[in-house]
Amino acid sequence: MKKLFVILALASPAQAQLVNFDQLFHGVRAGVFVDQHFNDLAGVYTTVLEFHNAQGQSYVDLNIGYLKQIDSSKGSPLFEVGLRVDNLLAKVFSSQWALDHATLSELPSLEFGPFVAVSSRRVDSALKLDFLYGVGLAVGF
Repeated sequence: MKKLFVILALASPAQAQLVNFDQLFHGVRAGVFVDQHFNDLAGVYTTVLEFHNAQGQSYVDLNIGYLKQIDSSKGSPLFEVGLRVDNLLAKVFSSQWALDHATLSELPSLEFGPFVAVSSRRVDSALKLDFLYGVGLAVGF
């Protein structure tokens, strides 16, 4: 999968200039996930679409990346919706009462949300797709 991204970026330099790689790398997160079978997974992803307020503070991110089962070599593409817990908590504590009476620690970029992943495997010389879904928790770099 990574090789495909590199080949596409190098094969079409005009298209590569349209992609803001700085923004993609800035949005990279690593996290832990649990699928519907209670398998522990690790993943890395980046934000491709962000929903934010007028000041640019992110609340919900749509992400793509790669997911790998921790105790196996199986991996798959990852599609994830991340709720920005750090920014949502700041929004909750932004009332005048909260500003006067509560202090929220500065949190790292923290996301929590559902994910969907697709992995493939060979069964009797046929390609079978397994759909995984669950929840994840990730921290930004």
